[in-house]
Amino acid sequence: MSIQPDYYKIGRLLHFGLDSGARPGSDAEYTEVIQHYFDHAEFRRAVNEVALGIGLEIIEVSERGVVLVPADGSLFRVKPSEVRSSTGADDRLLEGFIQVAIAATVYPRAELLEGDPSTRRPAITPAEVDELIRRLCAQLQEETKNHPDPATSEVEAGLLAGWQVYHRRTSEDSSRRRVGQATLVMIEKALETLAAAGMFIRRTREGQTSYQPTFRYQVQVVEFSANRAFRLVQDAVEKTSVVVA
Repeated sequence: MSIQPDYYKIGRLLHFGLDSGARPGSDAEYTEVIQHYFDHAEFRRAVNEVALGIGLEIIEVSERGVVLVPADGSLFRVKPSEVRSSTGADDRLLEGFIQVAIAATVYPRAELLEGDPSTRRPAITPAEVDELIRRLCAQLQEETKNHPDPATSEVEAGLLAGWQVYHRRTSEDSSRRRVGQATLVMIEKALETLAAAGMFIRRTREGQTSYQPTFRYQVQVVEFSANRAFRLVQDAVEKTSVVVA
């Protein structure tokens, strides 16, 4: 006879997964429900079905925590208007481009994504992401001197457009009217959004702010690593040894 799942524990496990600040190491109940998930197959099935029923997919359960992502059409899916700082076409292009670059800054080589998630990647700063992108922009400009239209796919064309727009923007701008368009400001906003979602931990030391990637971010980037844009940027980073890791 099968054992009925503990519905309260199902709710608690999903609750912890939705709480970006929850850590099993600092919460005995979180640790206990994760262990229950591992120990009872019926409970695992029930958790997965309830999660799908409310529009969530479980992409990771480990001793480090639970990682959930919204399914297509989920009420939990964040609307673009809720995270975008502007409705301008160039800014929308750059916001996506910056997210790809952040992932490539943290994981410049493919094998790093396969590493032990308990081994923390170094913290990064907005300036490091900006420097990476600008070096890649310079490389692309050099490569396209004699090839004005090198793009062979829609993704490559989109990346080329992103580099061109980024190259025209300044890292910093003292003008109040344009300060939101400075690339360092846009990168910092992107990292703050990721930190609010539990993907990074914001650290400030001696007046310098850096962002430490968490295991949640590694899980998300592993899911994202099949994305053509990310692979193209990562390949460019590896070829040029822009980042040493």
